[in-house]
Amino acid sequence: MKGFPSRVPVPALLLSVLPGLAGAQERWGGIEVGAKDVRAIVVTLDKQAGAARPKVGHKELPPVNTSLRAARVSNDKEYFTDTALERTVAAVADRLKDLDREKVPRENVVIVLSSGVPEAANLDRLLSELRSLARNTRRPELVRLTVAKETELVFQSLVHPRDRDESALIYIGSGNVLLGSFSPAEGLDVGGWTIVTSNPVRKLPQYAANLARLFAKEGADFRKAADQLRLGDVVEPVRDEAERFPRLFNHRRTYCGGDIVRALVALAMPEMAGRNTIRFTTADIARFHDLVAGAPGRFPETDLSGVPADKREAAEKEIAEAARAFPPWQLLAGAEVLKGIADALNLSVPYKNQRRELIFSREVRLTWVLPLLESEMRKAP
Repeated sequence: MKGFPSRVPVPALLLSVLPGLAGAQERWGGIEVGAKDVRAIVVTLDKQAGAARPKVGHKELPPVNTSLRAARVSNDKEYFTDTALERTVAAVADRLKDLDREKVPRENVVIVLSSGVPEAANLDRLLSELRSLARNTRRPELVRLTVAKETELVFQSLVHPRDRDESALIYIGSGNVLLGSFSPAEGLDVGGWTIVTSNPVRKLPQYAANLARLFAKEGADFRKAADQLRLGDVVEPVRDEAERFPRLFNHRRTYCGGDIVRALVALAMPEMAGRNTIRFTTADIARFHDLVAGAPGRFPETDLSGVPADKREAAEKEIAEAARAFPPWQLLAGAEVLKGIADALNLSVPYKNQRRELIFSREVRLTWVLPLLESEMRKAP
């Protein structure tokens, strides 16, 4: 599996010529309920390897957009809309059927509620219906991730063990923004990971709504007003957190995750279409931000003239995925947040006379699931 150097895959060719080994495989599945969508993954592992149980491979199922956001307000309380609840429960039920078709036993399935799901007044209704679906799974009570645990799992998936002491994490989701660094001597230690902050900036839907209102109010002065909003809502709070936890400043590698980074690659680096691991710079972040900010309220046009003919179809597919994932104002909100964090953490400034590395891997869309399933696998008989 490219992008996960700490895990050694078993070549598919070897499996095809050793039926005994292939017969010793077992499958595990994870379903994540997030603020924006429901995702699922199938992980195949080798039962004959004993406690180590190396993974043979994994398969991601296409995400289902549910927009599970606390959008309706009544008596000063936020509620999930009935439509969002129904879509989410139906999407989880469909994903369980998909995992059945993938021959994943129900006792090997884990359903997880992301920390980005809002604490809406009717959250208990969602939990009750999801627990009903989860009754025959590995964790019938569901797994509800705290921000600290989710950051730990994301970091654990993204960062090779040898790189942990000089790395930081930026993960931008629809429901929250996760920042983390490895340093057992600093801050709150959670399983060896210093969890730096829970959510230093506004959630993307809220930030997007603020940008849309600002555009309607400021007109021609929108860019200047948006810069001020980013300074107050992103740069200053992130910088305050980094001053409390210097490892966010003092690192050489920054591992970046979340669909907004995927959108950056699709729109600002289309020549990278199809690559699994991508290194980029703050100049790429600035170019992405300028592209999106230049078309407020609209999805930007991408110049594909420099993309080789054999990559053009893949580039167009990734751009279409970005358009499906982000309404225009949320795309701009994500670009603002990403640029604000990069500015706050001085990612354009060399560290110990070395240029900082910004790294994104396509194979970590469901970053929490691999270490979480590994933990459950180790407990299994």
